Amino acid sequence: MTAKPLALADHAVLGLLAEQPRHGWAVVRELAPDGELGRIWSLSRPFAYRAMDGLVARRLVRATGSEPGQGPRRTIYAPTATGRRAVDRWLAEPVHHLRDVRTELLLKLALNRRLGRELRPLLREQQH
Repeated sequence: MTAKPLALADHAVLGLLAEQPRHGWAVVRELAPDGELGRIWSLSRPFAYRAMDGLVARRLVRATGSEPGQGPRRTIYAPTATGRRAVDRWLAEPVHHLRDVRTELLLKLALNRRLGRELRPLLREQQH
């Protein structure tokens, strides 16, 4: 049985966690319509938490600690080695459908930039 491919929401959350371990609320803020990545592609709070739960279930991210928050303690998540490989592959591969250039390609470029990666290889691949 083949695992279901990751959705764009999963990749976005995984990319943010690859940048730095963080709790769910920090992910939600980044992907909110007024967040840096949310201005490119936004994700509602319930969907962001659902993506995080799915990544944990697939063992692509794991809890690494917690910190106090307003209310209960906030769990900090980071990618596993498998999760890091998955996000690295996704960030390097071109977008396959023209309809996804505005969202997926711009999201990949923004995450690659935030991770300090060179953008030219992805852009070259995208041209072909």
